[in-house]
Amino acid sequence: LRFQLKPDGPANQIILHVKMHDQNNQQQQQAVGILGVNLIHACYYHANDVEKLLVSLMDTIKGRVSIDMIDLHGPDFKDIDNRWLSYLLVKNGLSEVAMFGPDGKNVHPSDFLYKKSLLIVRGNFLPPTKVNMDMLDSGLKQFKEEKEVDPEGAVPLVEITLDHLEYLKFNIEKDFLDRANLLCAMNQTVIISNCEDRYKLVHYFSDYKIKKIGLVIGVEELRDIFTKHDEEDDDGALLISLGRLFTKQTKIYGYPSIDRKTDKYLNCINMHLPDGITFLFSHLIKKGKIEDIHHVDKNILSIWSQVAFQKIQSNDDQWEDMVPAKVAELIKEQELFGYKKA
Repeated sequence: LRFQLKPDGPANQIILHVKMHDQNNQQQQQAVGILGVNLIHACYYHANDVEKLLVSLMDTIKGRVSIDMIDLHGPDFKDIDNRWLSYLLVKNGLSEVAMFGPDGKNVHPSDFLYKKSLLIVRGNFLPPTKVNMDMLDSGLKQFKEEKEVDPEGAVPLVEITLDHLEYLKFNIEKDFLDRANLLCAMNQTVIISNCEDRYKLVHYFSDYKIKKIGLVIGVEELRDIFTKHDEEDDDGALLISLGRLFTKQTKIYGYPSIDRKTDKYLNCINMHLPDGITFLFSHLIKKGKIEDIHHVDKNILSIWSQVAFQKIQSNDDQWEDMVPAKVAELIKEQELFGYKKA
């Protein structure tokens, strides 16, 4: 929709990508018609509140459509960062997933992911550390060696979930955009999702005929995932969850760690699991559904984003050794995450 907020004034433009959930054409046509009316109403009556604008688009059609990409620009919206709109889409339940590219522009998966192979690293990136980047680099190198993966069609993605984005409560918008700027500066394509259970993300990408999905997960988190499901497994929840996650296209790459209590090197082979799931975990390793990442930088495994963030907040210069040089430069230059220049 192209629209003017003032007679003979400059034009603004809003572009949406809509996913239909109704089962027949007539219902879909009706839903699109209602969405069009909602869109016209929203642009004129909620132009000064973009979150209210987005939420009002779903009036009377919630559950019938998803809006997973938005581009809003024009002279009346020059102060709006479209990446923030992606966050608002996910936060308000208009979509489970939204994406933006290294150039900071919102994108839709169909634009560049169709029939590709995806390697996904999840984190809070508060700030992006050397470990985050090594997970991506070493994981991608190993991922490209898979026989089903065309190295030219392998796409690395970083994912931030809503709970990661809401880690800081005092200024979520600034915190989110700070992280977005750093990840874009590191030339990353970013997924914002409400998929705490990873199988939901895998299911979302199934519409785009993805050839292979690799999920890089730290071994301690991987242990916690299996242990949590085992402790709650009174109705087969673990097997159901694993069945949804481990589709034919999915594989987990375990990124090693240093145990915080014992300082021992942990990987998928030597980490301790409850007796009830040891056999199942070993079976997944033997079937090639879980695999250790082999070529990692062992000198950085004791770096944690939370520690780096705390050191930034307390003006402890040690944080600079925990993040890539470009990230450190931008944090100091833009005074991100509470950093204060001397």
